[in-house]
Amino acid sequence: MTTFVFRSLGLPTRDSLVMRVITALTELEIDGAGIELLARGIRATSDDDGGLVIADVSGPPGWQTRAGALLARHGLRCLPYAA
Repeated sequence: MTTFVFRSLGLPTRDSLVMRVITALTELEIDGAGIELLARGIRATSDDDGGLVIADVSGPPGWQTRAGALLARHGLRCLPYAA
């Protein structure tokens, strides 16, 4: 399990950042990417750079790189969380 930070790419959307993260992770699960949003859940917050979502995700190493196109389609970028 690794904690990831999801941020918006700044594309116009009617969905909240949290909803876009949940939708993208659900699509990846359905597509068989081997990832799972863990029960510890998802946390929304913000910093000087704007809104962000912190989520605990299990999956194969590098999944977020391979899922880059799908994440971008949802207006998201994803990086490992560094506390």
